[in-house]
Amino acid sequence: MPAEAALEPTSGKYEKALCYPLPMAVPETTEVVSKDALVDWDTLPFPDEDYTSAEPVVIDPSKAYFSRLPPEIKLEVLDYFHSDMSVVTGKNSWNPRGRIIIPNREYVKDIKNLRLCDRELARLCFGHLFALLNLTPYRRRKQNFLSLFEQGMLSKVAPFVRYATVYLDDENEEIMTRILRQLSNIRWLVFDCRLQSGPSTAVDVLCSLSTVTHLTLYNLNPLTIATTDANIRLLKTFGRSLKNLEISCDWYSPPPDELLQTIYDYATCLRHFYIYSTRDTNIVDLLVYKEWPSRITLKSIHLEECSEYEAWIVADMIRQYPALQDLRVESCGGPGGYDNARIAGMHEQSLMVMKNLVPILRPPLRSFRIVHATDIEYRHMCRIPTRSLLVYDPLDQLLLGELLSKRECFPGMKRFEIQYLKEPEEDSTAAFDSIKGAVLQRGNCEFVDARAYHPPPNW
Repeated sequence: MPAEAALEPTSGKYEKALCYPLPMAVPETTEVVSKDALVDWDTLPFPDEDYTSAEPVVIDPSKAYFSRLPPEIKLEVLDYFHSDMSVVTGKNSWNPRGRIIIPNREYVKDIKNLRLCDRELARLCFGHLFALLNLTPYRRRKQNFLSLFEQGMLSKVAPFVRYATVYLDDENEEIMTRILRQLSNIRWLVFDCRLQSGPSTAVDVLCSLSTVTHLTLYNLNPLTIATTDANIRLLKTFGRSLKNLEISCDWYSPPPDELLQTIYDYATCLRHFYIYSTRDTNIVDLLVYKEWPSRITLKSIHLEECSEYEAWIVADMIRQYPALQDLRVESCGGPGGYDNARIAGMHEQSLMVMKNLVPILRPPLRSFRIVHATDIEYRHMCRIPTRSLLVYDPLDQLLLGELLSKRECFPGMKRFEIQYLKEPEEDSTAAFDSIKGAVLQRGNCEFVDARAYHPPPNW
C-alpha cells in the first residue's frame, strides 16, 4: 500500500520516503520527479526565487524504510495480522479440543518474519505474537500447564493478551483467578464454563474487564445453575459494549430462558450474532416477535441446527433488520423436515407456500448462505433479495433449478456459488445442469462451480 511517509531535506535536496508492502523490494533504478511535487508547504521558496528553474530531485529508494513511519501507523499495520481469527462452529464444537480461537497461520508466520527487520519491529511484533492465549486443558501434554505458565511467561506476555480462551471448572478456579487478574486488555473472550458450584471468584475478575467487545459462550447447560449464572453475569457486564456474540449449545440443551432474556435486555447494539443447536422456540421470540434493540445494528446473523427456527421466520426476519448484510442458515430443518413426496399433504403445502409468498421490499443482502435445506425451506426463503447466494447440498436439486429460473426468486442476485451437490442418480449431471442453466439464463449473474475446491462446512 504505497503512501507518502516523510519529507526530509538532505544535502540541499528532498527525498520522498514511501511505505512499500512488506517484504520491500528496492528498485534498481531511481526516479526523477519535479521538485514542486515533493516540497512541503513550509519549505516553499521565497517569491523572488526562480522556482520553475529548480533542478530535479532524485529519490533514493534505499531510504524508503517501513521503520521511518510513526509508531502509531506501524501498530495499525500490525493489527491487520489479527483480523482473521475464528472459532470452530457446528458439530465440530462438540469436541472440546476445538473450543479455542484459531489464528491465521500465514499471518503468524509473517509476524515472525517481520521481527527480523529491525529492533523496533522485533519489540512491537513480540506483543503481537502473544496476543492470543489459550487457557484450556485441551491439547496439553502436562497437567500442571497453568502453574508452569504462571511461573514462567505470564508476567512477560500479560500486557499483550487481547484474545483469550478460558476453561473454568471447580478444580482450576484458584489458579485461574490469579492468572486472570493480570489480563486487563482482553477484547475477545471465549468462555467454556464447567462450574458445579458458585459463586466464582474467577468470574468476578472477568466481570472487572472493560475492553471485551466479542464474547463466545460454550456449554450453556441449563441443568448446571453455577454455569448459567456465570454466563448471565458476563452478558450483563459486557452486553452494552458487545459487538459480536456467539452461543453454542450442547445437543438437545436449549439455552435457559433467563439467558435469552439477558441477551434481549443487555445485548442491545450487536453487529454479529451466531447461535448453534437450540430447539427452544423462545429464540424465535427474541429474533422476530420482540422489539430487540439489536435489530437496528445487526449486520450478520448465523443460525445453525436451530430446528425450531423455521424458514418462514427467516424470511420474516429479513424485513425487520434493515442493516443486515450477511445471513447464514445451516441445517435448521424447517417445517416438513426432509423431502418425501409420500408424506400426505406435502405437495399441497408446497403449492400453498408459493401461492402466499409476497415480495420482500428491502435492499439486497450482501451474501446469503444456505446449507442442507429442504424444499419447503427453499420455497419460504426464495423471495429474500441478495447479491450473492451460496448453496451447499440442496436436498431437492431440481426444485432449486426451477426457483433460480424465476427472476422473482432471490431478486438482485449477481453471483451464485454451489459448493456441494449430490445428484439424484449416479453418473448423472442433470441436477447440476439444470441449476447452472437457470443461473446463466438470468443474465448478468456469475456462476461459480466450487464443488471440488471447498471442504464441507462445520455442521
